Amino acid sequence: MKKFVVIGLGKFGASVSASLFELGCEVLAIDRNKDKVELIMDRVTQAVRLDATDEVAVKQLDLSGFDGAVVAMGENIAGSIFVTLLMKEIGLPMIVAKASNNLQAKVLSKVGADRVVFPEKDMGTRIAKSLVFPGILDYLDLSPEYMIIGVRATKDMDGKSLADMDFRNRYGVNVLLVRKGEEINATPRGSDIINAGDFMIIIGKRKQIETFRKEMEE
Repeated sequence: MKKFVVIGLGKFGASVSASLFELGCEVLAIDRNKDKVELIMDRVTQAVRLDATDEVAVKQLDLSGFDGAVVAMGENIAGSIFVTLLMKEIGLPMIVAKASNNLQAKVLSKVGADRVVFPEKDMGTRIAKSLVFPGILDYLDLSPEYMIIGVRATKDMDGKSLADMDFRNRYGVNVLLVRKGEEINATPRGSDIINAGDFMIIIGKRKQIETFRKEMEE
């Protein structure tokens, strides 16, 4: 079981904490606000009221065996930087930090954050893309070149096998996963039949994904 510490229980931090716990992770949630700690208490492994900028108090928690930290103190710039440094010093292998602007993101990266996120900006981008590209249910940027998207199979795909549709040769994209209702197929084969409404996760280069998406809308 993976173990994570989430520091800062605003909307973003609370959401990450609860989601990690639902995914089967052990989650230690920290905030100095008593009300926020009490609200998350039943949705994580442990919730602690603590000032994360108190180095002595944080080190007493013994985070040495944790797999990563989420520093969700975006509004408290100085605190966020200090806590990121502290997590790096403790030796956590993965540190994700929330930023409110590009300058803060650069500083957080320089002091040890392995990944910096902009929750509000990212959500705005997701909503915009869902409006412009209605066939795409969700997406994930892997790199400047590659991305993953989630789509619903169209009526034109109903009853056809993955081999029949031949996405790899036609578009240069690959199907990573197929979900039919509650049943998940994480190793789809060419002989697998797709029905309208099935959820598919697809990976490919941006241009190839765009070509695939446009044909789906036709």
